[in-house]
Amino acid sequence: MESPRKYMEQIRKDRYSDSFFVQEYEISKDELQYHFSMLSTKNKEKDFENFATAICKKLICPNIVPATGPYGGGDGKVDAYTYPVSKDIALYWGDAEVRDAGKENWAFAFSIKSDWKEKCEHDVNSILSTKRNFKKIFFVSNQLISSKKRADILDKYKDKVEVRVLDLEWLLSSVIDNRCLNLVEEHLHINCRKNVTNTLGPNDYKRDLRLKELEKSLEDNKNNKELYQKNAINSLEIANLYCQLDRPFDEAKNKFDIAINLARNAGSKPLLKNVYYDLAWKMLYWYENYDEFFLALGEFKKEINNTHVIWDIERYSNLIVSILPAKYLPKYKERTEKEIYEFLALLENINYEVETELFQVEVKTLYIQSKFILGNEKIENVVKTLNKLFERGKHLVGYDSVTLLRCLEVFLNYIKEPLFFDFYKKVSEYSCNYLAGVDKAKNYMRLAHAYIKQDNAFDAIGVYGKAAMLFIGEDSTMELAECFCQIALLYERVGLYWASRSAILNGLYYISKEVLATGEYDPIFGHALLKLSKLELHFGRVIPFINSMTMAKWTIDKIVSSGYSHDIFEKKLIYNECILLRLLFNTEFKDYDKINDYYSWFEYLELNQVTSLMEFLFNDDKVRLQEKFYKEQGEDINAIYSEIYNNCLPDLNNKINWFDKNDVVLKSQILGCEFSIKVQFDKHLIQIAEAILATLEGFFATFKRARIISAISKVEMFLVNIETEVGNVDFKDGIIKKVYIGVPGWEALKKNAKLFGDCVLEIILKIVENGFLYGIAEEDFEKLTKDDAIMERINYLQNYFVNDNFFGVDIYRLGELIKIKSNKLQLNRKKIWESNRKDSANSEFNLDMQNHSNIQSYSIINIRLWDEAKWRGCVFGMFPYIPFVGFMFENFDAGKEIFSQWIDLLGREDKDNIIKLTIIKGISDANPFAYKVVVSYNEQNIRTEGVLGVVTRFQRMDPSSSQNLDDFLTNQKRSGRFLLVPSYMQSGKPEIDSSQAILLNKINIIDAWQIDENCTLRCVIQEDDDIIIPKEHIEDAPVLKILEKL
Repeated sequence: MESPRKYMEQIRKDRYSDSFFVQEYEISKDELQYHFSMLSTKNKEKDFENFATAICKKLICPNIVPATGPYGGGDGKVDAYTYPVSKDIALYWGDAEVRDAGKENWAFAFSIKSDWKEKCEHDVNSILSTKRNFKKIFFVSNQLISSKKRADILDKYKDKVEVRVLDLEWLLSSVIDNRCLNLVEEHLHINCRKNVTNTLGPNDYKRDLRLKELEKSLEDNKNNKELYQKNAINSLEIANLYCQLDRPFDEAKNKFDIAINLARNAGSKPLLKNVYYDLAWKMLYWYENYDEFFLALGEFKKEINNTHVIWDIERYSNLIVSILPAKYLPKYKERTEKEIYEFLALLENINYEVETELFQVEVKTLYIQSKFILGNEKIENVVKTLNKLFERGKHLVGYDSVTLLRCLEVFLNYIKEPLFFDFYKKVSEYSCNYLAGVDKAKNYMRLAHAYIKQDNAFDAIGVYGKAAMLFIGEDSTMELAECFCQIALLYERVGLYWASRSAILNGLYYISKEVLATGEYDPIFGHALLKLSKLELHFGRVIPFINSMTMAKWTIDKIVSSGYSHDIFEKKLIYNECILLRLLFNTEFKDYDKINDYYSWFEYLELNQVTSLMEFLFNDDKVRLQEKFYKEQGEDINAIYSEIYNNCLPDLNNKINWFDKNDVVLKSQILGCEFSIKVQFDKHLIQIAEAILATLEGFFATFKRARIISAISKVEMFLVNIETEVGNVDFKDGIIKKVYIGVPGWEALKKNAKLFGDCVLEIILKIVENGFLYGIAEEDFEKLTKDDAIMERINYLQNYFVNDNFFGVDIYRLGELIKIKSNKLQLNRKKIWESNRKDSANSEFNLDMQNHSNIQSYSIINIRLWDEAKWRGCVFGMFPYIPFVGFMFENFDAGKEIFSQWIDLLGREDKDNIIKLTIIKGISDANPFAYKVVVSYNEQNIRTEGVLGVVTRFQRMDPSSSQNLDDFLTNQKRSGRFLLVPSYMQSGKPEIDSSQAILLNKINIIDAWQIDENCTLRCVIQEDDDIIIPKEHIEDAPVLKILEKL
């Protein structure tokens, strides 16, 4: 369960402080040396041990644990020692020697004695006597020790163990050079803090100005009795500002006490109620002080004094609902239930007959909510009752559904049942009709966040899109940026990476606007740039990745210098580096000269794991010393990199896109259809291609909720420059759809950014008309488009200027943002390094959980053409030496075009068995000779995991005997092949066109009862099929499950 503050910060982030503190530590080296020299005098041996452990943990190796026992090492003979860690963790410790600490035993001894040598030798001998096979011993002293004396100790024990003596000079330089003065203050209690800077965020800056204005007004008018009321109001605002600025509890509480005194002196009962209400609210959601909350609640109850004023009852209810977390704390459980029962008693004693219907609806709603908190009501009963009250209220003038909505939002933090969420969604969508601008946008964001908690990314995308469009019209730059970043995360989650990239770039554009306006670098800037970098790696585009990471490096440095910790970016940095490692592993040997061009950039970006891997893959001279070191430690460098190979994203098969050809091909997977777009290597054309794919992804993103898989398997697009002022689209129909897009000149687009939008919409309409969403009703298409505000959402996705808006340079080339010195490796390998690869386990797939990139449609059926051709049946016959099957079409020209497209795709012979022709027997108990002829893509050629869609056409045949089919099957078996030809009826006789014949090698025969629910032929089984099932399988026939579902 989330804490009250954490929960409220999620849904009311703007009401909390956006400032941060920077602590500056300052102390001279001489002053620090004096403090160290006084440690033994002040008997601070234990403090020194804690400090030395912390400094060694930070600067030597992170896996150190203090030894237990009395001072001076105790029974364990050591003050601290290392514990083992996995190689996977140690990989990220950088230096090879430090990584050894993960697998070796290292010991640490600490001393503040003046006779350091005697103590050092005693501790080393004691540690050796433990026979725990320590490889290294570190002796840390607060005394100054000459280099010669340190070397003497090293020589004395060199045959037994490596001893390193770290003296006062090491401590001083380590502390000052590595900014570890915070450890000095924390463990040695030496006051080093000289300055604490509070850097105000944009919201807090405005709050601070308002606070100063109010405090000045209060000071100027404190002796004016006529202004007690105004002073009391200002004093309450001051108290709330203290909380929002995260001032200490005592200071904020004092300001509320002042507001209470002034409100009493002013004789304003309504104002006093406001003060106690705000006090209770802030004590809970800002300071999480339940004792103060209950005190304020008690005073608030006295002031409302069993009121029947709906506004007072609603606020009383808000405080009661807020108690919910306290119910789960033993200390406050009894008090919480007592407060709820008192509130219920108040509501039960109201004479509802004399009240208005609006009052009845709103108060009864509060009553049901409060009873629910007690846990005495079932969720389904609560939802049913609240829904009835909600439906009554909707028709009443003045009904406020937002109050109910806010209460439901609190409950969502604890209740996960779909029934409750559906009711919340209903109230939220209704409430949006009565909100506007930023309030409406924020309500959409809360609804989207709730969808995410329900693991419903598609609905969240639609709702965030609505919020973004509302924020664009308001002065809400950072809210809009956050909205775009959330949309980007969701698009990535469902496998729509171009839409994700466009959304994150839009977010970056608005973040950069805020930075220019305020000069403040919010961490969201760094996170967004790292997300963009990750997406570029997904596309294999290392050059745009380098440019994005360069921007990220600069930005993160700015953010860290402002006082934020670098650790908040660590996970994303490591993950991006892991993706890049896999791309390097996936690189072919012939391309090693190309990745060599990136080596100096990886060095500049401090991608140490990547540069180390490149040095190893090249077998560069730099790796020789490392290899020698590993041999001395009994390690095999090949085994180490094999382990990395097998554990670093082993299922990622992406490869680097080199950007070294005249043409570039971008691809996307949407609802199972592969979209590709080919352009000349030109930054403007590439940007337009990216925008087209982003728009297509954004438009069709949420259609997956309708459980639709595209009936088109491929759409190939070609982008060319034209001289006209408007674009054009030329659509070529076929099994693979081809789209030729004429793009106006860049200057024409800059003059009118909407010019090209119509072309993208025309592409969408063309592919929809030609079967992309085959099977969806027109009204469902219109409803999805409207409900998800798709047309509004794609407005920002088709912004092909977004790269230029943010970067301002050509991101598809190196050296545009910054020039660096080239540094290349020496390739000493003659062939690619081969690892000891382990096969990874296959993942399980679930249709509801799949993203677009895991869906693949396979089709040899041009749906529009088949609809025109009107397939009516089959004819079987025999050419000299070879049998044939004729597909009989009512529209013979369209039928011949079907075969013509097959020949263009497969040739005259289907050598790879792409076309699958199946005869399904036993479909009718009334006619045992009846069968179905099915044509589809052969799933035996599919080598992919995930959700598969195979487009199928079938025709039922009801002959009076099986003679024709039996003869064909006998002849086909004899010849081992057959021809598939188009046919039509003329004067009652079948005519065929052998010029369009295709040679097939195999026909599939199956009995209908054998088809199971996982077979691609299951769609051929229909509800009215009277399937023949053998007696011995009358209860377990696979087809029974299909019939049951039908």
